[in-house]
Amino acid sequence: MVYLMKVFVVRRPVFNRNEKVVAYKLLFRAGPASAYDAAEAEEDVIRILAKTKQVFIQFPLAMLKMEDFITYLPRQTVIVEIADAAEKDSGIVEICQKLKRQGYAIALTAGEFFNNLSELNNLVDVVKVNFLENDCDERQWIARHMKNTQIRLMAEKVETRQDFAQAAALGYIYIQGGFFCELKESSILDLTERRQYLRILQDIYQPGFSYKRMEETVTGNDTFSSQLLKYANRARLDVHARIHSIKHALIILGKKEVEKWLSILILQEMSRNITDEILLILLTRARFGELLVEQTNFPHYARDAFVLGLFSLLDCILQLSWDEILIEFPLPLDVKNALLGRDNQISVFYYLVVSYENGRWNQFSYYTEKGQVNEAAVHDVYLQALQWAEESLTMLHS
Repeated sequence: MVYLMKVFVVRRPVFNRNEKVVAYKLLFRAGPASAYDAAEAEEDVIRILAKTKQVFIQFPLAMLKMEDFITYLPRQTVIVEIADAAEKDSGIVEICQKLKRQGYAIALTAGEFFNNLSELNNLVDVVKVNFLENDCDERQWIARHMKNTQIRLMAEKVETRQDFAQAAALGYIYIQGGFFCELKESSILDLTERRQYLRILQDIYQPGFSYKRMEETVTGNDTFSSQLLKYANRARLDVHARIHSIKHALIILGKKEVEKWLSILILQEMSRNITDEILLILLTRARFGELLVEQTNFPHYARDAFVLGLFSLLDCILQLSWDEILIEFPLPLDVKNALLGRDNQISVFYYLVVSYENGRWNQFSYYTEKGQVNEAAVHDVYLQALQWAEESLTMLHS
């Protein structure tokens, strides 16, 4: 095994036609040593990222030519994407034959597949179609030619609801892209509900934290009451002394945890008609930013980093402008400015988180340097944040 650098990897969701997450695409850091990154990603890390779902991992062709390069990866879950397969004399057929003998599923782009159709027809499991590069007619043509085969189609870079609907109608099995952040009309709360939740957030974030005010806010909502009691009892080490009152729960948790958990509960309520993947992204952003900032010379920004990440898509969820939201939502000034696109110290950490989330590695390196973040520690922090987000989501649904 060749170890050239610390591996950086992030996952992106892959959906089926019912908008359920059925797989993940793992993005590894680009650069001169990127060919080795997948090999450095330990099997347990891939399991953490994949859970029980399939994972698509792209490998450069040159690496797949190395003897036993990927045989340590779980065959039941990994789908091997082959990069550079369109190169002349690439040896793609021989590589696919080798991977099939080793028991791996194989994914190729439509162009790579059709260039070698007669030889690859019985070797390839998934054909990928880039929806930004292929127009409607081309997508239909590919789907029609795949209809009576065992090959599954994957639509990549599906960024709009309209494209998602077309992919689903054409029979694409895997659909990947940012379309799910474009809300369905039926998912948007009515104006009264939106204003109601903003008023609750106003109670939480207005200057001068008051336990009495928090108790009144929580007891006025059955969902908040039951979830806060559940969280307080899980956080309490003494399992024999159950917490039954909201007042007791608030005192046990303290200002920081109360503010954090109530914010999550409100966000969940506002997002109840939206795919869990959006909530998972926001929870991960919040915790990721918080943990990163705690390791820098600016630990006092940790709370702001959490709040900024958690509410970073609130304008999309509420279908209101940030100017409208911030009139009623008294966030700290630095967080407000960051949400309005004004650069400051806290926005540096937010851009770092988002660049990592999207696998934009050049931007990521720029912001780690600007934020004085130890780049080598970021991947472990990302995994911690992701696990925390998944555990929090499970608790919300329990």
